[in-house]
Amino acid sequence: MAKHKITNQFITNLVHPTDGQIFYRDGELTGFGVRAAATKATYIAEGRIGPGGKMKRITIGDCAKMPLKQARDIARELLLKMSRGEDPTERKPQFKVPTLRLALADYLSNRQLRENSSRQYKHAFSCYLSDLLDRPITAITRDDVKSKAQALVRLETVLDETTGRMVVKERGGAIAAKALTMLQSVLNFSIAFYRTPDDQPVLASNPCAVLSQSKIWPSYKPRTNFLSAQTLPSFGYGLFEIESVRARALLLFLALSGLRRDEARLLTWGEIDLKAKTITLPAERVKTATERQIPITTQLEAILEEMAEQQDLLGANPYVFGAPAGRSPIAHTTTATAAHVIRDRVGQPDFSPHSLRRTYITHARRIADSADIRRLVGHAKTQTDEYDQSSAEDLREAAQRIADKLTTLIFGKTTLPTDFLETLKVSA
Repeated sequence: MAKHKITNQFITNLVHPTDGQIFYRDGELTGFGVRAAATKATYIAEGRIGPGGKMKRITIGDCAKMPLKQARDIARELLLKMSRGEDPTERKPQFKVPTLRLALADYLSNRQLRENSSRQYKHAFSCYLSDLLDRPITAITRDDVKSKAQALVRLETVLDETTGRMVVKERGGAIAAKALTMLQSVLNFSIAFYRTPDDQPVLASNPCAVLSQSKIWPSYKPRTNFLSAQTLPSFGYGLFEIESVRARALLLFLALSGLRRDEARLLTWGEIDLKAKTITLPAERVKTATERQIPITTQLEAILEEMAEQQDLLGANPYVFGAPAGRSPIAHTTTATAAHVIRDRVGQPDFSPHSLRRTYITHARRIADSADIRRLVGHAKTQTDEYDQSSAEDLREAAQRIADKLTTLIFGKTTLPTDFLETLKVSA
């Protein structure tokens, strides 16, 4: 097979056939050549795909339009790939940058989050970050994050109850901080999780870093409201005004136990031992991810006994504070409606079920040991607590003392009033 020294002059003087094709192969770069037809000539590269592989001929470009040096460089690259066993003409699946929606799904499936935490992430992204969900993560910019931080924090004109004047206050800082912290976590995960075909991070940096660098993280003051000794009687009166029996029972249960809302709302009968008088909260539903056992006081026992009687009306519902029908727990909307009733009664616009937890801890601090309170309410342990192996039985006296104190502040005596317990017998 004759070979030629393919030069620019050679291309200019190329002999074209009147019919068919003629191949001129380069004597300098094996595999590089020119294919001449009647009216056109094109550069080509041809070789085997790997040792002993299939022969492949690839068109590089039109000799009249492409410089010879460029064609030779392309041919050299193509021939190198073929020698490695790669087929340059084979289409590889196009790499697609994941969207924020996919990143959130992968984050939740790869992180061992509690059910409530996963639900909060989904809620925050669907309510506050929905406009970013279908955007590729690389298309979310620092300006997007700054704009989102500004959009989530709003200014409102409200009445200052101290001065009686209308003042401008910042609202939504807690929501903005929480949503943007979650966005930052998902994007940090994406930096480590997603890689390009050449094993580089898909996302080079986290655009949320602009919030710290510019010192514009949304600020907010944590809620501090609780029910004082003077306000607790109003709470008691408000309980009678709550329409839902189970919401009424749940709010009093929260006030006398110090449990978090969903720790109590999602209680099942399998977690209650009325004989041993203990409640066992599973690790997956506890904020510290550690199983916790607490004693059942006489007041909590009275509520549980009434709920047990309600079970006959609810059928096979496994939840202590179950919905009136089906096998689900009492709905968030039902507890929110009940909280509004109490809010109006006690005159605290910021009252929420979590206010009862602060109420429990505040009043407990005056009559019980701090370490016992931490164990009862499930706060993070101190280094000393790690060595303490106290059981629910060891906490029973403190729990009962706290419950007696709170019951007295609410109803004027240490036992739950008969008329209140009677309201728990009504199906609602």
